[in-house]
Amino acid sequence: MENDKRMKDLFIGNTSQLAYFWSKEDTEFISSRNIDINYIKSQQWNRIIVGFANGQTNLTCSDDTRELFNINIDYTLNLIDNIKDCCKNVIYFGTTELWNYHNGPLNIDGLNNIQIINSFDFDQYSPYINSKAMVITKLLEEDKYNNVIVLFPFSFNSARRQYQDYLFCKIFDSIINKRKIIIGNTKFYRDITHPKFVIRESLKADKHKIIGSGRLIFIYDFIKDLYKNFDMKYEDFVEEEKDIYKKDRNIFYLKSDECLYQYHELLNDTILDIYGVKYNLNGDKC
Repeated sequence: MENDKRMKDLFIGNTSQLAYFWSKEDTEFISSRNIDINYIKSQQWNRIIVGFANGQTNLTCSDDTRELFNINIDYTLNLIDNIKDCCKNVIYFGTTELWNYHNGPLNIDGLNNIQIINSFDFDQYSPYINSKAMVITKLLEEDKYNNVIVLFPFSFNSARRQYQDYLFCKIFDSIINKRKIIIGNTKFYRDITHPKFVIRESLKADKHKIIGSGRLIFIYDFIKDLYKNFDMKYEDFVEEEKDIYKKDRNIFYLKSDECLYQYHELLNDTILDIYGVKYNLNGDKC
C-alpha cells in the first residue's frame, strides 16, 4: 500500500466516546449501524478503527445475553472479515478486564499471540468480558487477521460516554447538573486514564499493546478533586453507600518504568471535558 500518508482513517462507531477525541484530520466517521460495506471496500484506508461495542458490561451469566453476543462477537467478526483487506491495519479495542484476576504490574510486550491469550486471567461470570475474550482469541489465533492490532486500554472515562449506570457517568452528571447522587465505595486504586490519552497511544500503536498510565490513582481523591475544581463540595452532592459494591478487586496496572500519563494530565483533561459538556462548548452531553 503506497502513499499511506494520503489514505484516510475510517472510524466505525461515530457516537462512541473515543470517536469524539480521535483525530478529525484525515479521518472519516460512520455509524456502526447499517454499514455500507461496498462503500468501505471501494477505497483503500490507512486504518479502520472498530470503535463500537455493546455496552452492557454489567450483565451476568444469568441475564439474556443474546444481543450482547450478537454484537460483540458475530457482528464484529463478520465486519472485520469484510473490511480487513481494504486497509493497512484494523484497530480493535479489547479491555484489561481480561486480566482482572491479576495482581500487580502487567504488560504483554514481548509476548506472541498465543502467549497473550494464555495470559488472560479473568472473572468468567461476566458475559461482556467473555465476549471480548472470544473475539480477541479468534483475532490472535488466525493468520488471516495478521493486520489487526488489538489494544487493551485500562479504564478511561469521559463526560461524553452515553451509558448512565457507570460510576463516572454519575459523577459527571452530578457535576454538570449539580445533582445529588448515591455511589458505592470509591476508596480503591486503579490505573485510569482519559480518552485523549487512549487515542494518543492508539495513533502510535503498531502492535498489540496495553494502554495505561503505569501508575495507580486513588479514585476517591480523584473524584473529590473534580468537585473541588468546579467549586462544589463533595459532601453536599455525594452520598456514599459502601455496601453497594462489596467485592474486593485485585489491583493491577501497566508495568512501566516511567509514568506515561501524569495525574495532573488526567485531572486537566477530565476537567476540560466536563467543562465543555457543562457549558455546551464542543459536543453533546453524556
